[in-house]
Amino acid sequence: MSFNLSTFEAEVVLRLIPANRLPAAAQNALDAGHNGPHLRHMAIADPQSSLLLDQHLPPMLTELGCRPISPAEAALRLARQRAQAILASHEDPLPALPHFRQLMLVGGEPEELLDLGYLGDDYAVAPEDQEQLRAFATELLTDLVSPQSREERRAERQTSWLRQQETAKNDWPFVFQSVTGLALLKARFIRRLASTRATFALATIGWLLFGAAYMVWRVALLGCVTTFFVLGLLALWGQYRLLESERRETLLHLAASEEFISSEEGRRLAS
Repeated sequence: MSFNLSTFEAEVVLRLIPANRLPAAAQNALDAGHNGPHLRHMAIADPQSSLLLDQHLPPMLTELGCRPISPAEAALRLARQRAQAILASHEDPLPALPHFRQLMLVGGEPEELLDLGYLGDDYAVAPEDQEQLRAFATELLTDLVSPQSREERRAERQTSWLRQQETAKNDWPFVFQSVTGLALLKARFIRRLASTRATFALATIGWLLFGAAYMVWRVALLGCVTTFFVLGLLALWGQYRLLESERRETLLHLAASEEFISSEEGRRLAS
């Protein structure tokens, strides 16, 4: 079996190699051209003698030229090696997500592995969403292998997010000074009036019956007009409040603070 010193060094730091496999790893290192007394002792050590293995491991690592590295660095090294292999072979990245999650956890959750590590939580999704998840996983693997690509993509997402937030502040939807908001309010108001035609018809019939019963047609006409005005005003106010609530929820979704939303500055930007 081939021996990769970089991989072995990282796996030792993360304790991913069981003690009883260390003699076999030492033998692989000898086969790869490495040498040293502690390395040879490890290669012939009893796999069940944990005390003997622990005694030979630190000097063996020194003989191999291993240097101290942090768990985070070790996890990132192994994750990048696996990511490069997946991208090079074009294999499905989804089955490897649990492996990246394990590396994230044993490495102390380095920032570079958070998205990929927790993506495994969404692995059991509906079949129609598998392709989208697979594409996102491939994108994260590319970012992991190429930190520059990761930063560029992060900057693009940040710019897009800021643009969406600014659009919500400036144009969405409810204020009368906003062209989009006014058009939306008008469209919803008309639909609301259309849905309450029965109410207007009943009001009209009621006032007609009132005028006929008491022969006060002028009062009936005035009452009918007033009823229409009040019903229309209530419908307009209801749609206005609904749009105001939608604007608030949209800004909250885009991480705008409650103080900003309710402030005069927030209302000015929204207009």
